[in-house]
Amino acid sequence: RLLHERGKVIGRDLGICGYSSIHGYRNFHPSMTFLALPHYEMGIRAAGIIAGIRRGEVIPEGDEMIAGRVIIGESTAGFVRTT
Repeated sequence: RLLHERGKVIGRDLGICGYSSIHGYRNFHPSMTFLALPHYEMGIRAAGIIAGIRRGEVIPEGDEMIAGRVIIGESTAGFVRTT
């Protein structure tokens, strides 16, 4: 609202991107660009790691990589190329 009051247009003057799921951004106007995270897969992997720890397995340190999906909305329309 503040940007609108100052004459700024999201997607033209300022790009905004978030991360979550479609449910968190479906009522935004303009539509939001966001990184959709696979929450179910993340939970399954986390549960597997916890189960392994409980069984006494040695869990290698490091990052777990899970791919998300970029959903392009109007909030970055003037800044994102989709080629």
